[in-house]
Amino acid sequence: ALARPGQRPRRRRVPRGGRAIAVAGVGEEIQALYRGAIDYVALPLWPAELLRWMIAGHPSLGHCLPLYFAVGEKLVGWAMVRIYPTDAGCDAELVECYAPRPDAELYTWMVSEIATRAAAFAPGLLGACTPCPLLAEALARNGFVRAGVNPIQVWWPGRDVPPGPLLIGSNSGDSSLVPFAERWWDADADQVQRPTES
Repeated sequence: ALARPGQRPRRRRVPRGGRAIAVAGVGEEIQALYRGAIDYVALPLWPAELLRWMIAGHPSLGHCLPLYFAVGEKLVGWAMVRIYPTDAGCDAELVECYAPRPDAELYTWMVSEIATRAAAFAPGLLGACTPCPLLAEALARNGFVRAGVNPIQVWWPGRDVPPGPLLIGSNSGDSSLVPFAERWWDADADQVQRPTES
């Protein structure tokens, strides 16, 4: 899904006692959120090392902005958007938007908060993808339009795919790194570096 060009995101209804908290890094509490998943039949897990590397902001990757979502004193979800350079400036991708006990209202608020924060970077596009109907509804409520379909291939040897929602988006495989950088700066050489082909 893509946010409509020129659309200004706005904050949606905040749950009573709800707070969106900008953080510079993520900790073990994120892994605990995934262990608490009860409404998804499958979802990719985030290795802590990968998250630390992404949020550290290597120039070839762009800038990842994580947000925590709390209601009262309870952490109820988190999201991360990646801002990456383009020839026209930058674009953004909603890499993760996750709550272990999701509903469309909670996701609508979460998407609105992360879209509002991403808008400060003036991206040309803000993209997202999900097969989760609750997150898809939240994206639509926030003005995203369906841009296409990417099939998901799931294989459970000897078993049928269990019924229920999957949460697979830019948090799977190397999707969170696409598009790959074509150049970055080498601090020692003080010049632009380009990846070499192997």
